[in-house]
Amino acid sequence: MANGASAEQPIETFDLAFNAPAVRVQFPAGWWGIVFVDAPNGIPGAALAAGGSEAFIETPYGPTPARPPAAILPGATLSGFVVESAYPPGYARTYVEGYAGVPFLPVDWSEPTNTPDDTMNAQRGWSLGPTRYTAITTDGNRRPAVDGFLAFMNLATGAELLDPAPIAIKFAINGETVYLSTFRAELNGVDVTASFFPGPPDGADRVALFRAGSSPLVLGKNVLITSISGLVPGTTRTAIDTDRIVFTIRQ
Repeated sequence: MANGASAEQPIETFDLAFNAPAVRVQFPAGWWGIVFVDAPNGIPGAALAAGGSEAFIETPYGPTPARPPAAILPGATLSGFVVESAYPPGYARTYVEGYAGVPFLPVDWSEPTNTPDDTMNAQRGWSLGPTRYTAITTDGNRRPAVDGFLAFMNLATGAELLDPAPIAIKFAINGETVYLSTFRAELNGVDVTASFFPGPPDGADRVALFRAGSSPLVLGKNVLITSISGLVPGTTRTAIDTDRIVFTIRQ
């Protein structure tokens, strides 16, 4: 988690909303975190926060809790945040909230107060979180007899993804017989077959995560070529489904 150099507040909390169950979260010293399923909005996710300070700052409005010691200062980066799940990574809606000293209300305060939820007083963006892929984005649409051998669950030609980029694949979407050992993937001319790992039965069959600078993925235009062999439905003939996807990566 990195806080921009021009930020006006240290990062105090961040929440992730994702659609797959998580087992646990890990976090660096001075932070705490939880995963939850029965959230008020029905969306699984995780919440992480810097542990509060026991110190107080005197202000004209009264004593105010001091900044959490482990809050991420402007321009700083803190690592060690992990969400553990059986499900592969995908994009998770992320809400990041900064520290702003708010005085305690007087003990005799009787007026109602309204606290905005995290969609109103936080910066919203995207990061990675456990994902149950459920829909087919494209099956290639080049050779109807074999297009169902391999389909993409979050990618199509012309798509725009963020860096790092997950790519999710489903095999035999119409019940075809395919030979998994023949699956191949090439990203920008480099064989990346070994980067794809199996997913749970109720999601994608193979998922890979590519990061610009540590993989063949680049910012801007990318070309992914995949192939797999299988039986042409209604025949004993073997054919190859090859798909070429051109997509764009942005930060």
